[in-house]
Amino acid sequence: MKYTIHDQVILSRAPEGPLAAHLVAFANAISAQGYSAQSMKQHGSNRGML
Repeated sequence: MKYTIHDQVILSRAPEGPLAAHLVAFANAISAQGYSAQSMKQHGSNRGML
């Protein structure tokens, strides 16, 4: 099952933990700053995050 956070951010499962409630606001903020899903994926994978 996929969990949609934002139109450009889709997770493979529902988020858990103390930061889960802030993911929608974070996704909206970085989208408003011009980040695309592709740039986020590249940045995260370069740091071993994705």
